[in-house]
Amino acid sequence: MPQHYDEHLAEKEKVLDFLSPQDPEKARSLLASLQLTRQEIEHDIRHLSGGQKAKLFLAKMVLDKCNILVLDEPTRHFSPTSQPLVREFLAGFPGAIISVSQDRQFIAEPYLKKYQLDEKSLL
Repeated sequence: MPQHYDEHLAEKEKVLDFLSPQDPEKARSLLASLQLTRQEIEHDIRHLSGGQKAKLFLAKMVLDKCNILVLDEPTRHFSPTSQPLVREFLAGFPGAIISVSQDRQFIAEPYLKKYQLDEKSLL
């Protein structure tokens, strides 16, 4: 998942065109599960907030059937009300997730296998 979403998005592109022009119903369902409204799904990407763009990338990775997600601070762009939803969404991801996070609630999730790095080794 990129750190700077706008570098990877065409602002005038529609949300569904970015996600899955072949299966728009599956894309709509996935976005609805991430609490994007029907109106937000119909917008151009340029009208989305940072958190909505992050949800868009999460949905893209699922629709593209990625096996591994590499995430840097995956909850940083989400509102406090969206963070539990995103944690639940990630918990249901069938592949591996490699993540760096300082979010104590995210780190505390029971489904995560945790490793800690210091400057010399893996703990």
